[in-house]
Amino acid sequence: MRRATLLLFCSIFLSFLAPAQVLTRMQSWGLDFESIEWVDAQVGFAAGENLIAKTINGGQTWLELPFQFEGRILDLHFINPNLGWAVGENGLFLETKDGGESWKKIDLSFSGNLFKVEGLNPNFGIIVGEGGKIFTTTDSGQNWKAIQSGTSNDLFGLQILNENLLFLSGSDGIVLKSTNKGQSLEPIPTSTTADLFEISFTSPLIGYLAGENGVLLKTINGGASWSTLVSGVNVTLRDLSTTVANPQIVLAVGDEGTVIQSNNSGSSFVKVSLGTGFTKNVKGIGFLPSSLSVWICGTDGYLASSTNGGRNFTLRQNGYRNDFSGIDFKNETQGFVVGQKGQFLATGNGATSFVSRPIPESFDIITLDFWNASFGYVSGPNGKIYRTANSGSAWIERSIPNSPQVNGFYLFAPSVLYVAGNAGFVARSSSSADVWDTAITTNTTQNLKDLMFFDFQFGIAIGENGQLSYSSGGGLWTNLPKITNENLNGLAKLDGLQAIAVGNKGTIIKTSDMGLNWKTIPIPYDTDLLAVDFFDNLNGFISGKSGMFLATKDGGETWTKISSGTYRDLTSVSAGIPLVAYAAGKDGTIIKYTCVPPTGNLGAIAGKSETCLGTETYSITSDIVQGSELVWRVDGGEIISGQGTTSVEVKWTIPGRNGVYVSRLNFCGAGETSALEVKVSAIPSSNLIIDGQGAVCQSKTYTYQLPSKEGMKYTWTATGGEILEGQNTNKISIRWTSTGAQAVSVVLENLCGKSESIKLPIQIEQAPAQPSSITGASLSGLGEQNYEVVAVPNLDYRWTVTDGGKIITGQGTSKITVLWEKEGDFEVSVQAQNACDFGPKSSLAVKVNIITAIEPNSPEPKFKIFPNPSFGNLTIESQTLDTWRTIQIFNSLGQKITERIINPNEQSHYFENLPRGLNIIVLSGPKGESQRKLLIL
Repeated sequence: MRRATLLLFCSIFLSFLAPAQVLTRMQSWGLDFESIEWVDAQVGFAAGENLIAKTINGGQTWLELPFQFEGRILDLHFINPNLGWAVGENGLFLETKDGGESWKKIDLSFSGNLFKVEGLNPNFGIIVGEGGKIFTTTDSGQNWKAIQSGTSNDLFGLQILNENLLFLSGSDGIVLKSTNKGQSLEPIPTSTTADLFEISFTSPLIGYLAGENGVLLKTINGGASWSTLVSGVNVTLRDLSTTVANPQIVLAVGDEGTVIQSNNSGSSFVKVSLGTGFTKNVKGIGFLPSSLSVWICGTDGYLASSTNGGRNFTLRQNGYRNDFSGIDFKNETQGFVVGQKGQFLATGNGATSFVSRPIPESFDIITLDFWNASFGYVSGPNGKIYRTANSGSAWIERSIPNSPQVNGFYLFAPSVLYVAGNAGFVARSSSSADVWDTAITTNTTQNLKDLMFFDFQFGIAIGENGQLSYSSGGGLWTNLPKITNENLNGLAKLDGLQAIAVGNKGTIIKTSDMGLNWKTIPIPYDTDLLAVDFFDNLNGFISGKSGMFLATKDGGETWTKISSGTYRDLTSVSAGIPLVAYAAGKDGTIIKYTCVPPTGNLGAIAGKSETCLGTETYSITSDIVQGSELVWRVDGGEIISGQGTTSVEVKWTIPGRNGVYVSRLNFCGAGETSALEVKVSAIPSSNLIIDGQGAVCQSKTYTYQLPSKEGMKYTWTATGGEILEGQNTNKISIRWTSTGAQAVSVVLENLCGKSESIKLPIQIEQAPAQPSSITGASLSGLGEQNYEVVAVPNLDYRWTVTDGGKIITGQGTSKITVLWEKEGDFEVSVQAQNACDFGPKSSLAVKVNIITAIEPNSPEPKFKIFPNPSFGNLTIESQTLDTWRTIQIFNSLGQKITERIINPNEQSHYFENLPRGLNIIVLSGPKGESQRKLLIL
């Protein structure tokens, strides 16, 4: 099939971002609905011919339930949201206990038709049927018991009013009443012999009957007597219903599109129009619980709804009773569908609605191929071919005389085409099928299903039993080696080199060299594949039996199964654009696939946001959506079970701030992601080191800490000290009160448990004791004197001397030398010091007096110091300099700067680069000392 590529892809792509459904049934089933039932305002069921459909969104969409059966359901009823029963022709009886997700057949040993089923509660249900047959249950349907009705008339209608009271209606105008759950039945006269198909009471006294020839009856005395109502119609009324939301509303439906409604308890009826020319039989009524909203159903999948008690209806779904054989969309909106009895449908709105333009003959159309939205061909048996140039508004027969059935077309242009058919038949035309060239040799008698050309020269054909044919020029075809014996049913070209064919039992084969060589593409399905179509060299679709639908985005190398929502055979598929495809098949099935990522909010993830290393469960409330999957991811752990479901088990392996994430993912991409931050903890470690000083001083405050971790409690203990602040946090302050070997310890605790005690040894010291008594001269003359105390290891000593002297050596030690410079009463004191502080002082009073000298001082020799002040260089000079032995220079702190020996006969000494400040020059000798002040600028 030729694929037109004249689309503006970007604009088309944007126009298809809106749909929320990945796959949509565009028309209803071509099967009859007989009954419709609402469980609540959102959940409803419609059932009938080989079909049960369900809605979970108030009727916006209806999905075919997977239970497959052959038969016709005539009525269904739900006791509660889970327990439901359905009855039908030939003794058909089905039961569900899970809200319609699964059904099972129940054998009542009765082969007649069952017309009605109803239940007041799980403790009482009743079925009525052909020939007056009645079955009852009192144990939620576990057992059914046949009871005598006293009549052989067919029983069509049934209503249970309360625990005991029920009414039945049937053929030949029969009405039965029971006041003991059907154990005994009393006939009630009605003055009619028409078949009464439904009975409905709004109270124990007021009730209605509907039946043949438009018959409507009413009672106001519990069925004791019945009066005739004017229905205004003479067709058979199949169903009648009332609503507790307004008991005055009476709605009845019947054959030939008949709907009548009364707002005044049946005093008058209005015939409701369902559309011009609408004549389908309407079979069932379903009011939403305690509501004026109501739905009706009928033949060929007809569904319509009303919000005003049935006064007006809106068409919701309508089907075609046809098995479709082909579909061809030329873009995202314009396409065609063909099927049995010459059926040809055209749409310009993406299959939302169709116009019927049947071909002139009523044969079953085999296939179709269109060059554009106007020009194309259809084929049938015995070489039948019709051509249209106006989208099927007019048809011209262009059959091939004396030829077999044509199964496939390939169009080079509107006028140039090839066809392939049964018994190895291939023909061509270059005149828009006005003239056919049938003198083509194919070298096979296999039924050919389709053919195509890579260019104007090289072509391939496929057929039954794995037939592969190859041609250069189209006039002569040769057989290629088979790679399968399965029937090949569909063929599509990807580009000038590549093509894909599909067939029975999940067969997919691909060529990348114009058909000379083929490879098998394996898939995990063995369903018969019936058709394939590609939009370009990447995006393609396959349809098959039992609703099989596959899609690819990589040129057919891999295929993803997409839920089609149907179990009907999909005989044909067509790609409108890369993101949209259509498929058609049995029972009037037409579906539209729109490739968009999932939409909607997944909701919050439920589970612990604070936990320990180990296993936890996380879940969401969102349901699994057909056509998509839930994908979970975790940081800091691993998923050990539940991937793809609404609940997963996570094993946390890494502590810290981690996360759980879930996205809804389908073939087209990922939707919204929900996330939950999870703080994961482990039992606290004991392999930590307390940060803080281990050697401390008594009575002082120190800080100790561990790394801060969220959700952690810290319990501290201090021996020999007092915790001032920070208990239960990672950082504390301690004032140490004792001495000696002590300790600080901490125990860490979180929701996972406690650590072992973490300890830091502490050595507490105190300030030194008072030094010993100072030994040294307490009575001194001018000059140097030594003072000392008993030395204690590891202690420093700070000495102080009052103004009369200065320390010239020994500061910091246990012994000093003091230079007394003037007379008076002074004091020498000392304090011991360690890391904790200074201890108390020891002091010694010293009296300095020249009288204390051993001998009187001789006249002090004279000497000169120049320059003074000085800039660092100076000269000391004296004629009698050698009467002194040494020259010493001290700074203002008493620290010696330099010292020289005076040799005999020396009369001067020169000094350089002396430090700035006030210095003292001391000349010492046998007869005493002489001092001078020196200022260095």
